[in-house]
Amino acid sequence: MSNLFACSRMYNVSPEVTAAWDALYAYLIEQTGIALDVIYNAFPEPIEELWQRPLMGPTLMCGYPFIRATPQPKLIAAPVPSLEHYGGKSVYFSHLLVAEDSPFQTIEDTFGHRISWTIENSQSGYNAIRSFLLQFRTEERPFLYKESIGPIGTFTVGVEGIRNGEIDVVPIDSFSYDLMLKYTPEKLAGMRIIATTPASPFPPLVAGHDVADEHVLAFKKAILLAHEKAYLKVAFETLLIDRFTAVSPQYYQSMRQQELDAIESNYRVIR
Repeated sequence: MSNLFACSRMYNVSPEVTAAWDALYAYLIEQTGIALDVIYNAFPEPIEELWQRPLMGPTLMCGYPFIRATPQPKLIAAPVPSLEHYGGKSVYFSHLLVAEDSPFQTIEDTFGHRISWTIENSQSGYNAIRSFLLQFRTEERPFLYKESIGPIGTFTVGVEGIRNGEIDVVPIDSFSYDLMLKYTPEKLAGMRIIATTPASPFPPLVAGHDVADEHVLAFKKAILLAHEKAYLKVAFETLLIDRFTAVSPQYYQSMRQQELDAIESNYRVIR
């Protein structure tokens, strides 16, 4: 019988971060006795295909596709970022980036220009942005942008688009932004934040719907205690994570409500 796999693709911005996740997975294997094959799935491989694979063990998954999935993966826990601006909660934001030398001073200044988005089944790269922009629409201005460019797959493509003069504003997951600012700041060079969305529930660690409940419970018990292990202190510090916390499917329901509000307002696409 094949082993479960584990993957931290969503936040693998550097070798240091990948190694820290590997340390957490080694801890889970040790504590639970459950074999895991750690894989390094990366763009341009479609991330949605990763979440649909059988035998998915502890893997980070965006909350928006999680709450929409049928059958739904099984929740293990969610990270709590350690940086002060997350307020000790399992939340994150979406930043909207523009070129540092652009004339834009407010998000309203970008209207009539070009915005990008990652994939439709993304909270930080689509759903949260669409929800944020709803407040600016009027009957006279039902669409805000001259051009909506997507799916681009990942925000790093959008950043390059800004540098190449092909895109004016691009959304980025705030936690990815924080990790990149620490480990790969050159990838954000020449960018600045022009707006930030309200908080969204942080992407959870999940297991596939086909994984035995006792395995999921074992992973949950172990990961909720991981921050207490002295030998994992460096891993947590590297990941900018304070601890993991228990969450329920209801915690992610706000994302579904954002989707329904956009549909009701006839703003199904970012434009």
